[in-house]
Amino acid sequence: METLEQRKEKYRNHMEKAKAYESDDDLTNAFKEYRKALPFCLLKKDSDFLKKKIQDLQDKHQYINNMADSGSNSSSNKGLIIAAIGVALLVVVVIGVVVFVIKPF
Repeated sequence: METLEQRKEKYRNHMEKAKAYESDDDLTNAFKEYRKALPFCLLKKDSDFLKKKIQDLQDKHQYINNMADSGSNSSSNKGLIIAAIGVALLVVVVIGVVVFVIKPF
């Protein structure tokens, strides 16, 4: 059985690691450390704080993933837009050739 001091020390260590990871924008490891600290909370306010922090990190992670997904979709749309412009220019060139070269004969 762990003593109260051991629990406090483990809680403090995990919190320090989590804050260090979070300051380095390493959300995954910060999330893991906050999760590891959760069982060592002694007060309800500490556990509520950690649960909120974990939820915030999950929200940030989801937001970042959504932004990355939308970024990859926009790059594929750029390719489609460029292809459509190329086809439109090709059609204009063909019409120009037909009207100016073939029609006079």
